[in-house]
Amino acid sequence: ERAERLLQLLLLVTPPAEDVLPEEAPLLVPPAQDPAGWPAPARSLLQRKRHVKEFCGAWRALLALPLPARAHRRVLAALPEAVLPHVPRPLRYADLLSSGYSRGGVDALLSLKGLFVLMTRHNLEYPRFYTQLYSLVTLPSLGGANRATFALELDLFLSSAGLPAYVSAAFAKRLGRLALLAPPPAAALACALA
Repeated sequence: ERAERLLQLLLLVTPPAEDVLPEEAPLLVPPAQDPAGWPAPARSLLQRKRHVKEFCGAWRALLALPLPARAHRRVLAALPEAVLPHVPRPLRYADLLSSGYSRGGVDALLSLKGLFVLMTRHNLEYPRFYTQLYSLVTLPSLGGANRATFALELDLFLSSAGLPAYVSAAFAKRLGRLALLAPPPAAALACALA
């Protein structure tokens, strides 16, 4: 429960894009006082670098806690947009995403986007990505509760310009086969993706 409350709080926080202006921080020192006269610890609280450091420390502290399955899944879903763009070394989170991906099931679906972000923007080498993605293309993933998310991400991953044609063809073939076996909503989705 503690970890879930911390997660809710951290999801509301993003570091500033630049240093905070003194007039935007009236809680630190009374506004009438000249910022140059502020004590060094108060001035350091205005720096973006300090915000990012504390943000990273808070996320690492949260991930060191034993997380219930629901909170762990929320972390996996939030990492690509709430954390990775704001940390100086996003590759630190590769092990967390990789372990979620190798677990399979919903965890794998939630880890996909984070791994793809690390691969495309931060040069993570993950040679088994498309092999494991291929194994995730099943009837339950096309008909399950997360099918819309899975479909959007699968479309994004397969539209990559560097993807070899034989890999795209293998996915199209698998989706075509699944369309023949699936119930109508999943079949329509498989046909649209193929």
